Amino acid sequence: MMTTPTVTIADHTTASNPRPHILYTIKTNLDGRLLVTQRRYSEFVALHEALKDPYNLPPKRLIVTTFIPSAWADDALIAERKAGLAEYLADLLATPKYKDKSALFDFLSPRTAEISQKFFLEDALPSTLTRTKAMNLAASTADGEVNASAVMISGAYYPDWSAGRRPPESIDYSKFDILFFCMYLRTISTAVV
Repeated sequence: MMTTPTVTIADHTTASNPRPHILYTIKTNLDGRLLVTQRRYSEFVALHEALKDPYNLPPKRLIVTTFIPSAWADDALIAERKAGLAEYLADLLATPKYKDKSALFDFLSPRTAEISQKFFLEDALPSTLTRTKAMNLAASTADGEVNASAVMISGAYYPDWSAGRRPPESIDYSKFDILFFCMYLRTISTAVV
């Protein structure tokens, strides 16, 4: 008995190669078989172009800035993307013309090939590019594709409670690209009797 295909994109993760980007976790149930894979937004665009289907992908975003720390904006964008991408795949799977295409099946199947090192601005984590850098990258290419390689960064946390054992002046800051200072806040409550 054939079951109706279902697709969900409830999760996502990030990867750092070639630059920090988002991978959407796609779970598809095809005839009782669960397929799980991760894809970048640009891979959805490539599938859409290959199939020449009439369905809509979530819109491209405006180039964001990092001037306002906006993790919630990133979360809102990612949630909107997940819903739109799942709807796009559900439309394809519900249409006989597309649901049996090998390109769609390959897209939904777990990866066996190596991931492309090409980087697309739409794949970038919204908070990882300054507006200036994003605008310069966008201007350097007509199709939004940038060849980029990953750069490792070193980061650490420095909690305020460790200052007694390791004062700030004893730290070799040259070992870190970023150092997060964490402050422990205590609240003291008093009872009035």
